[in-house]
Amino acid sequence: MQPGKPMVANKKFALMLKHLLSESIPQADIDFVKALPADALFIDTRSENEHNVSSISGAIKAGFENFDINLLKSVNKTRLIIVFCSVGLRSEKLCRILLEEGYTNVYNLYGGIFEWVNQGLPVVDSLGYPVKVVHAFSPLWGIWVNGVKKVYG
Repeated sequence: MQPGKPMVANKKFALMLKHLLSESIPQADIDFVKALPADALFIDTRSENEHNVSSISGAIKAGFENFDINLLKSVNKTRLIIVFCSVGLRSEKLCRILLEEGYTNVYNLYGGIFEWVNQGLPVVDSLGYPVKVVHAFSPLWGIWVNGVKKVYG
């Protein structure tokens, strides 16, 4: 399965993403991700603080600043991997690293966890309980998040 041109619901958000993200990394939008098999691996590149507020259920907390490729040493290099952050910039950079390390089925979640919650998809806290909150990184970035409580810091 291959994704089409990635999309987000908000046209202004889409314009911002078009200028922010590279087209050199495979992108997966929410419609593509919803159709994936249940064994797709989600990797959260946000900080520990961001991840602990909420994340996609089952996502591996990988971080970005101190990412260690050994975290994925037991992951088959052909496994379907969806990498995400707030909007897709940090995760795009981590996708590039994974591709350079020989992982072959890697996609950046277009619009990140912001678009995930904007589309009404669930997030969980660090204990796995459903929550209606997301770490919005900063008030400047928080304008792209709708429908959930936003926290910063």
